[in-house]
Amino acid sequence: MALAPFTLFVWVLTCAIWSTVWLFIKLGVRDVPPVAFAVFRMSVALAVLIPATLIRATPLPRTRAEWLLIASTGFVLLGVNYALLNWGIQFISSGLTAVLQATTPVFGFVFAHLLLRDEKMTVWKGWRSRLA
Repeated sequence: MALAPFTLFVWVLTCAIWSTVWLFIKLGVRDVPPVAFAVFRMSVALAVLIPATLIRATPLPRTRAEWLLIASTGFVLLGVNYALLNWGIQFISSGLTAVLQATTPVFGFVFAHLLLRDEKMTVWKGWRSRLA
């Protein structure tokens, strides 16, 4: 199945932008404290995502429990992760940072297997996820 030219262009552009993010974080934390740099990046993302969410009329969570789950997950997965990533990139190369960050799905597999009773990892699930 061939990709439409626009789809291919957007994919290549996304890859080009995403592949440079580690270098720009490395350069950014030279002049800005790592946590402040992470907060700035997340603020820019929110400045884009909030209007997009409102324009598209995306349904928002309704209960306090849903908001709490989203807030706590976001804090750990984005806040803590990027604060530590920005701190650590001061001491290693941006390339190594990219490789280490790319292992995130592997850790998701491992933690799901160890911590979620109904999400045990099997060879079949691992193989099937490659095909999806």
